Amino acid sequence: MGTEKTVNKVIFIGRLGGAPKLHHLRQKRPFCTFDIATQGVRASDTAWHSIVVYGKLAEKCHQELYKGALVYIEGALEGRFWEDRSRRKHKSYAVYPKLVQLLEAATRSYSSFNTKESAAQEDSKTTFDMKHEV
Repeated sequence: MGTEKTVNKVIFIGRLGGAPKLHHLRQKRPFCTFDIATQGVRASDTAWHSIVVYGKLAEKCHQELYKGALVYIEGALEGRFWEDRSRRKHKSYAVYPKLVQLLEAATRSYSSFNTKESAAQEDSKTTFDMKHEV
């Protein structure tokens, strides 16, 4: 690869298709998975996106997000490749967020969970900042 600069950044606003699922790696490191739906080019089209969050951000997403929640997701798109038991090759894509914002919440205007190290609180929003763990 040359010296050219590249960018891998995606931004979605969508609704969770189900409750987030919390898992743990062998090293006890948490990760959370969930899918969000966004509107396609035509209003009748729905696109589904797999989201994978690690570390403290995963725990926060599992605690705060819920099925049907409207969220803002900002992160990188990564491909995953694997071979099943029948030796068939598979490929899928997932978003690995650096920022997750709950845009609708019963108790607050919105919550933001991201990977920055500082924490801040503003008028009607609460921000939860955590160090990014990849």
